[in-house]
Amino acid sequence: MDGATPSAILRHITLPLLAPFIILAVTFRTMDSLRIFDVIYATTVGGPADATTNLHMLAFQYAFQWYQMGKGMAHAMVLLALVVLASSVLLAWWNRAAERTAA
Repeated sequence: MDGATPSAILRHITLPLLAPFIILAVTFRTMDSLRIFDVIYATTVGGPADATTNLHMLAFQYAFQWYQMGKGMAHAMVLLALVVLASSVLLAWWNRAAERTAA
């Protein structure tokens, strides 16, 4: 630490120690953003000119408004794949950060 610049201290000491908590916060925010259907549906129902339509709203509209269950289910499966992918990536980052701080 003698002679280290503040940016070096941040990069080599502070951020590695905070990495598990940063990854945990990112995981929670990612999962919150992937389940935002209720807020969008209650406030704008997709918004003016589909401004707030996301994959959740699109799956709902295909399945229950336009009665195209196959397309609605396909959108839901893509959403499921995105959730599984995001969860596995963030979990891998969590494990890697936990191993670095434990060692």
